[in-house]
Amino acid sequence: MAARQSPQGGEYGAKESSGRATLRGGEATTLAGRSTRQATHQGAKRVLRVLRVAIVLVLGSGVLLGLYIAMAPPVEPSQALPKLEFHEKSDIRRRPSLDSFPFARALEGTRLELLQTEGDWALVKVEGTITGWTQVAQGTIIPAPPPRMTRRQLAKQKLLALLSAVRRAF
Repeated sequence: MAARQSPQGGEYGAKESSGRATLRGGEATTLAGRSTRQATHQGAKRVLRVLRVAIVLVLGSGVLLGLYIAMAPPVEPSQALPKLEFHEKSDIRRRPSLDSFPFARALEGTRLELLQTEGDWALVKVEGTITGWTQVAQGTIIPAPPPRMTRRQLAKQKLLALLSAVRRAF
């Protein structure tokens, strides 16, 4: 193989088995004619460009996810009412008085929605729109369940707690 002149002033020698040509009197070069130092430098530049793009993508998606969570709708109050569970048979009356005639009877273990309390009496929803009064002492008031939060609302709550903790730390 005839020796060729390189731009750096040396001569190319025979091709090595590694795929590189050697440069006599200078650095080793790649088959494309660039020095290995230039190729390494360009490879490092390419890696840095890829890393920058990856960082921008990760930060951008984090910002979008944070906005999605932060824009979660507020928790709606629970529409469920507390209930009154009866220990024993109990009369349901039109007015909160023992003088009022009972129009229905709740059996032991029955649960009726509790609309309001007034002294020792509770206004309960018997069926549909029919309501009546019964004595609270004949049952146990079961509180309404708390509102159910979506995963997005739970994430928002945790994100706000985290931000609050970070503010307190600094």
